[in-house]
Amino acid sequence: MRALPRLLLLLLAPFGLWACDFSAATQITGEDSGQGRALDSGGLGAADGAADGGSGQDGSDGNGDEQPDPATTDDDGDGYSEVQGDCDDADQSVSPDAVDGCDGIDENCDGIIDEDAWRADPYEPNDASPSLLGAIDDPALHNLTASLHDDGDVDRYRFEVVDGGWSIFRVDLGLSGIPDGGVYLLQVENVSTGERLLVEEGSGSIAASIDDQLLHDDSGLWEISVRARSGADCARSYLLTVQFSD
Repeated sequence: MRALPRLLLLLLAPFGLWACDFSAATQITGEDSGQGRALDSGGLGAADGAADGGSGQDGSDGNGDEQPDPATTDDDGDGYSEVQGDCDDADQSVSPDAVDGCDGIDENCDGIIDEDAWRADPYEPNDASPSLLGAIDDPALHNLTASLHDDGDVDRYRFEVVDGGWSIFRVDLGLSGIPDGGVYLLQVENVSTGERLLVEEGSGSIAASIDDQLLHDDSGLWEISVRARSGADCARSYLLTVQFSD
């Protein structure tokens, strides 16, 4: 009866040793696996940080701070960003409250070019209210330098004319400096009587004259107007000459 337990112990001994080795192997494998995961995680984090320069994927700077939208930043220091209507945030002379002068650039970002060019004309705004130049014979020669800033502009000048029925006088007019390809209109009207005295149009230059008639009283306010049929150019000044002789 005692021999049987010994025999059982001998038979079961290998299974006991195998169980101990299996437990040890499982424990070592678990430790190696844990260290591998830690190294892998750290390695990927370092690579990601180097790849994106330390910034997060959500628009932050890497420290969790939100980066400003470039369109909301006033890059040129003129007081306006792109979202506030600055159409060229790299040019300080361009902003919604800028003066849009005669340079072919839309400085005030309203989609219209050079609409403030009239400010450089010493006679403006004579399209709304004519420039008053005194008597047509004092001085006898008038030289007026101005410009049409667009095809809708009209330059108006008024003179006073004193005429007696027995006097005869002559008024010579010249318009030069019309832009290449442009067509300008020169007109003279006696505002007091409503009589149209002259209408001429042309390119390059225009020359015309008005002769007084004997026993015809041409006294009153005369208005000379210059306008463009086409091709007005704010950068091109014209010269209007008005010469009186009797």
